[in-house]
Amino acid sequence: MSLATIHRIKTGKVSDKWSTYLSFYDDKLWYLQDSKINLLEIGVQNGGSLETWAKYFWKAEKIVGIDVDPKCADLKFDDQRIEVVIGDSKTVELEDTFDVIIDDGSHQASDIIENWNRWWPKLNDGGVYVVEDFHTMWMPGYGSNAIQFFAGFIAAVNGKTKINHSVRRIEFQNSLVLLEKGEPVLGDRLICGDVAYVNPDVLGIRDGQERSVLQHQQT
Repeated sequence: MSLATIHRIKTGKVSDKWSTYLSFYDDKLWYLQDSKINLLEIGVQNGGSLETWAKYFWKAEKIVGIDVDPKCADLKFDDQRIEVVIGDSKTVELEDTFDVIIDDGSHQASDIIENWNRWWPKLNDGGVYVVEDFHTMWMPGYGSNAIQFFAGFIAAVNGKTKINHSVRRIEFQNSLVLLEKGEPVLGDRLICGDVAYVNPDVLGIRDGQERSVLQHQQT
């Protein structure tokens, strides 16, 4: 079942999501739906989204929510995989690592950056980190330096930074930022075809590649 469907037919605890978020998650996270993942969501509020994630990732081993509001400690869930941790997401200690991390917390620029610095190391290789409600960066009182912070990872994705952040992919959508963890690899240069009328130099590059491969095989 799609996340959009799960959310729209939901009863019980309230979950508050913009409609484009649902299609975004369905498009980006479908391949994990049947996997034994751990998910962390920063910002619990009424607890409804934790139930939604638990139903979507029906094989997930853990669905953890962090919230600073002590009222969240009173939330009860039928699904034993769901756990709520009370505390500041910037200082809470968890032993688990995660495959999906979603920051739906205060939406303050400074907290967004600190949360990323805190939890990115706890994201498994190949995992996905998402920041929700990024439109607050253009609203009074939230700050805006998280815009420049994430824009800086364009260099990391292209392998052009001295610091190894292990950011394989970064995507921006209206109010959402997604980063995938992994080594930024360009891959092999594949030159195919035989006719290079406009720029024949490219065939020389291909021939050089083939000679290099042949020499490597002979050693």
